[in-house]
Amino acid sequence: MAVVDVEAVGMNTKKTINVISYYFEPENTPRAFRTFELVRVLCESGYRVRLIVPDFVPRTYRHPNLELIETPGGYILNRTRLGSEEGYRRPRSLAWRYDLKLARILLPKVVWPDIRTVWARLAARHLLKARVDLAADATISIGLPIAPHLLTAALARSQEVVGNLGCLVAEYGDPFSVSKLDGDPKNVDREKKLLEVFDHIVVPTPGAQELFSQLKSAERIHVIPQGFKAPENLTRHPPEPDSTEGLHGFYGGVFYGEYRNPNNLMLALQMLDRQEKPVRLTIRTSDDISFIFGDTPGLYELTMKYTEVLPLVSRRRFLQELESHDFAVNFLGPHQSQIPSKAIDYALTQVPVLEIRPADSPECIAEKLESREFVQYPFRPEHDIRNVLAAYEKVMFGDSGGVSRQSPPA
Repeated sequence: MAVVDVEAVGMNTKKTINVISYYFEPENTPRAFRTFELVRVLCESGYRVRLIVPDFVPRTYRHPNLELIETPGGYILNRTRLGSEEGYRRPRSLAWRYDLKLARILLPKVVWPDIRTVWARLAARHLLKARVDLAADATISIGLPIAPHLLTAALARSQEVVGNLGCLVAEYGDPFSVSKLDGDPKNVDREKKLLEVFDHIVVPTPGAQELFSQLKSAERIHVIPQGFKAPENLTRHPPEPDSTEGLHGFYGGVFYGEYRNPNNLMLALQMLDRQEKPVRLTIRTSDDISFIFGDTPGLYELTMKYTEVLPLVSRRRFLQELESHDFAVNFLGPHQSQIPSKAIDYALTQVPVLEIRPADSPECIAEKLESREFVQYPFRPEHDIRNVLAAYEKVMFGDSGGVSRQSPPA
């Protein structure tokens, strides 16, 4: 990306925004992508941005308006990092099974029961000891995980040391973070107390507002979708529905729960292969596939026969690979309050999408593939990062809006 000459474009940098996140580029997670897009548009729009992140991997993004503050993650967390495409390590499921168990023994019970809260404690200690100046007009804390919110709250309670953080916004990119609270009233109470520090909560879909009403008054909950740079030309079209011959699909992400379970998809691929209608699938994931299919005899071997399993890659490469495949897979959840970031990527590239619902049997999935029952997602204006920024400005600064600026460069 070309570095913007602030003086040349006459940008106004009088407003400062802190962005606190657990993930950022070059890490290959939806939250890293979301944080990167927001930081980039803030910098290019004339804000002075302080980005506070763990020091897990070398950060490569630079901008005259960006101050990067890297904070210690600690030994345990460094052992669990997947790193970037070039620094890919062992599968997450194997590493975390041991480290989560260890962290739950080591972490005091007063701390949120999440291994990543280790970073929140270490980062708070580091920033307060160094008396880092964090005075700002607003601070955006990006979850999940919960760790950035915990760090933001700790800093807000110590503003005599780090300065006034301004308007505090807790962003929840995954609205189902709150679903885990349903079975544990103590966790609900914990999160309520945590969010008392924040002025606003941001969620990505209207359906999430009701979920979060138990944690914050409704007028303080705002819907701001995930934002990405809007495509200039969308020219992809679904393939002609002739046969499955040579059909090559793509899935990127993790597998979990009942509605992101790939078992029926693998069985559908087997059925088509037996009918001499082979379909191949490329999977990019941080999961250990042998662990995912360990409880189903023969399914791991089946997966290896019909799929190519690769590690995660940068978002840029992910979008490029989508362009070269016939279709992408999207596992639909049981609720409408979550729109996965990959669905927005599918809209950006206009790749045909095979939608798999929780109730879809292997026969149903095979029939969809055979008839090429694909859909295409429209790219909606609310996902344009410039519109997302305008919505954030209204939340943080009200009708006064943000800084006087030009439109972000293409």
